[in-house]
Amino acid sequence: YREAMWLKSQPANGSASSRSQSSISAASRIGAFWRAMPPLLSDASARAFLTRDLGAEPESIEPLRPGEWSRVYAMRRDGEECVVRLSPYRDDFEKDAMVATWSSADLPVPPVLEIGEALGVSYAVTARMRGDFFESLDASRSTAVMPSFFATLDAMRRVDLSRASGFGGGGGPGGAGP
Repeated sequence: YREAMWLKSQPANGSASSRSQSSISAASRIGAFWRAMPPLLSDASARAFLTRDLGAEPESIEPLRPGEWSRVYAMRRDGEECVVRLSPYRDDFEKDAMVATWSSADLPVPPVLEIGEALGVSYAVTARMRGDFFESLDASRSTAVMPSFFATLDAMRRVDLSRASGFGGGGGPGGAGP
């Protein structure tokens, strides 16, 4: 979705065909994201924010695999394991908070504990749920998790969406939201 929006927002060039616009490399799209992150958002400034403003135990801060649109850190505060994501897109965190309301034993979604603004970007703090990325599993492990994977898909299908309306990107006009 974000890639489509990024491509859509690029200036039209009379000589550029739609095919050439759609062939923009993934690396340049990801590069556009990193350009959207404030240049002063260094690892050191993120760690200082986590410690000073969010109460992270300094020795617990660990960079995690980044999201498509965020920098991600694990941390511990008050004995709780948390994940903090920093991103220019606050609406993604608002959607995460809405989805967390549908969490269940069959569909575990980490609760969003806090959403705010700092360092020129938005941030979200969630409870940490440990696991592996599906695409990182070898053949035997991916086969072993298939029953759980399909049970999760079934749980998603059973979510009562009657309080949601719209479709698309989120809380804006025409977007899915509560």
